[in-house]
Amino acid sequence: MTHWTFKVFVDERGYDLFDEWKDLPPAAEAQIDVRINLLKVSKTWARPYAGKIRNCRHIWEIRVRHNRVQYRPLGYYGPGIGVFTLLIGAIEKDRKFIPKAAPEIAENRRIKISTDEKRYTRDYRPKTGINKKVIK
Repeated sequence: MTHWTFKVFVDERGYDLFDEWKDLPPAAEAQIDVRINLLKVSKTWARPYAGKIRNCRHIWEIRVRHNRVQYRPLGYYGPGIGVFTLLIGAIEKDRKFIPKAAPEIAENRRIKISTDEKRYTRDYRPKTGINKKVIK
């Protein structure tokens, strides 16, 4: 039974900015997709699979490790009940994000979604095997 629906942030041009997370090894992309599929059917989320970002009221991270790299898709619960929206892809190294401003970027995107949900979100599609950049 699915408990969660995943969405992604899209910009004003309709580009899925989560999909544009560059240069991920295919095996890392697959692990991210597997983790998201696991979370879809989990009633509650906790470490080691997901966790709240410190000093960010609304932003959470999905935690995926592949070949000693800590991949951190960042997102938030919403818009709506039973929805989690992916806002930006980041890497965590030495307890710091790459890009450094990833939590702030995520929060700014969350605020944009609150102004116009239909314009700034679409349903999540697994990255593995899909290379679609423009959503129309």
